[in-house]
Amino acid sequence: PNYGWYNIMRSFIPRQYLHVTGWAASDILFSADYNSRHKAFSAKYKLTELPNQKTALFTPSWLHSQKVLGAIVSLIEAGHINVLIKGIPGADPALMQRLYEVARINKNARWINPAENFFDVVPFGDVLISDQSSTLVEFMITGKPSVSYQADFPGVYKTSLEELGDVVKNVLARDSNVSSAGRKEFCRKHYISGQWGKATVNSVEIILSIVNLSTKKGVFEKSPEYDLNSPSMWWSRCPRVVYRWKRMFFYYLGKLLPQCFKKALATRILKRKMVIQKWPPLED
Repeated sequence: PNYGWYNIMRSFIPRQYLHVTGWAASDILFSADYNSRHKAFSAKYKLTELPNQKTALFTPSWLHSQKVLGAIVSLIEAGHINVLIKGIPGADPALMQRLYEVARINKNARWINPAENFFDVVPFGDVLISDQSSTLVEFMITGKPSVSYQADFPGVYKTSLEELGDVVKNVLARDSNVSSAGRKEFCRKHYISGQWGKATVNSVEIILSIVNLSTKKGVFEKSPEYDLNSPSMWWSRCPRVVYRWKRMFFYYLGKLLPQCFKKALATRILKRKMVIQKWPPLED
């Protein structure tokens, strides 16, 4: 969904093998039956009964702690915004159970079944909060802000858990002055545009063109350009092979290192990774 992801993929996949199709999951936002889906989803979770004008979507992935729980509970109990909690199916059960209980007793919070389609929740949010979930960039299709207390993605506000509540409040206040033209410009800058509602069709057409599918003959013809035995294809696999060998090397190295040394090394790495930037205002 994001140009940043495209650049990451381009760093280890040759350009001739990388095709931009858009984000197929977002196609339902442009489907003919989406209005009925939207109303049904709102009724299912009683979203019209939420007390506040502004709504935050909280979409945690795997990085959980008591500090995360405390920050989100504080945001809910502050009461000035609604909070919809939509975790992934594999999220930490302990955290999800606690957030479920919090949502049950706070009228400004809703627990959304993790199995629900994320893009059914998207239109109800004014801001999205997450750690390093892909939803941070998927939400950009709305032209509205995302806030992360972990990831450093272009176009996403960065903050610490201690300042999360204040940052969300400031971001919402700033976003209320953004025009529809400003939202479209934000999408053009950060989101892969021009493919909205067509990503699935684009993906299929590109796949068919790659394998040279002949609908008249009903057979697949292999294209020389994509010959899997060509040197260019083998070289394109090299970074992935090297990455796999590096993982194996450090895995077995860890088995051999003394426990005390491994603990000291892990502590040092974690301290370096926990340096979080202050959130900068996005450029107008």
